[in-house]
Amino acid sequence: MQLSRMYSNFSDVFSPIDFNHGAGANRLNVVLGEVKHPKDRKKDSHNLGKTTLLLLIDFMMLKGWSQENFLYRHRDRFGNFVFFLEIALNSGGYATVRRSVASPTRIALARHDEPGQDFNEAADDTWDHPDLPIDEAIKLLDAWLDLRTLKPYDYRKALTYFLRAQGDWTDELQLQKFQAGRDLYWKPFVAHLFGFNQTPIERKYELDDQIQKLQEKQNEQQAEVQFKEEDLPKLTAELSVLHQHVEDLEAQLDAFRFDDEERRIMRELVESIEQEIAALNQQIYDARYDIGQIDSSLSHKDKFDLSEVQSIFAEAQLHFPTQLKKQYEDLVEFKKTVTQERNAALRKRRKELAADLLVAEERKAQLDLHREPRQCGRIAAGLVAAIPKSGFE
Repeated sequence: MQLSRMYSNFSDVFSPIDFNHGAGANRLNVVLGEVKHPKDRKKDSHNLGKTTLLLLIDFMMLKGWSQENFLYRHRDRFGNFVFFLEIALNSGGYATVRRSVASPTRIALARHDEPGQDFNEAADDTWDHPDLPIDEAIKLLDAWLDLRTLKPYDYRKALTYFLRAQGDWTDELQLQKFQAGRDLYWKPFVAHLFGFNQTPIERKYELDDQIQKLQEKQNEQQAEVQFKEEDLPKLTAELSVLHQHVEDLEAQLDAFRFDDEERRIMRELVESIEQEIAALNQQIYDARYDIGQIDSSLSHKDKFDLSEVQSIFAEAQLHFPTQLKKQYEDLVEFKKTVTQERNAALRKRRKELAADLLVAEERKAQLDLHREPRQCGRIAAGLVAAIPKSGFE
């Protein structure tokens, strides 16, 4: 692969560059310039654009588009530029890449037999691929370049080793862009360039990553527990002592007779059931009594009749004043309101008492079954059987 020619759609601004290439090329491609200070001709300026030219070549070799690119930073100047790069292929023939600053992620590619072609005003049907996404263009150009010695890497991986900026000469093998990254990103590739098998090196760094992750996980788990690995023998010894203590307790319990304990538990159980039944009986009695009182109160009807009062006044030949009648009527209405509110509260309370009564009667029925001697014996035996298990938990 060799660079053949680079040009743009503004040849008067960016003059075409024809590189020495081909099997018979016996001259180096050198960027040479000398700028003298107007007053002191011994002072040279080094800002001639050599690095910018390298960046432009890298751009045309389909480097990703980012804000660090000088074309991006100066879009106001380069927004209308379209650049072309002609490349001599190892298989013979040439490939031309077209890339514009306005649409840097859309690439055009064409293959041709003769060098020095000018695709500046070529129609889209002249191009083999007039509009490719940059990722697909990289894959296709990599296939055209056919740099087999780089496989399984593509041409982009090796390109910056040959397009070096000033900062890339600090270390011949580690480029500036790799200095902030991990060795896994460049050392296997360098080994591959020198003819070594990169697979063991990649495996080495993969294992290093796994070891680091496992160490981080170990540190996280270590922070969750209250002992360190060096404390393990001591804890093992303490655990052995506890196991022996448990075995001794089991032997003692196996030799223990539970007859007295069973009688004690049964006696306490019976007393507990009797006490609860007595409390439930009192609760049931109180609930039934209160329900009866509420029913009696709800059945009582208000018998006050204002017409009877008026007839009494008439029989006694007494005057029944209108104001007194109005006061009686207000009193009757007030009593009706109070009676309605009281009855509503009584009905709500009766509903609550009925629910409590039902629960208490069901619980008492259960306890009545537990009072039977056989049932008490079974409960006591179960409690005794649970004693060893409870002792170990």
